[in-house]
Amino acid sequence: MTDQFAADKAARELAGEEGGFPTQEQAPPGLTTDMTPLPDHGEESWVAAAASKA
Repeated sequence: MTDQFAADKAARELAGEEGGFPTQEQAPPGLTTDMTPLPDHGEESWVAAAASKA
């Protein structure tokens, strides 16, 4: 049987005595204009629930 708290234990080990986590590097999100196909954020395709039942 696996330890059901393994993730918590790993997180505590990463946090160390001082707490917090090591600094991570992550690239900022890109622009939607660079995506293919362009994402649908719902600005034009969204339909209200009441209107869709009419």
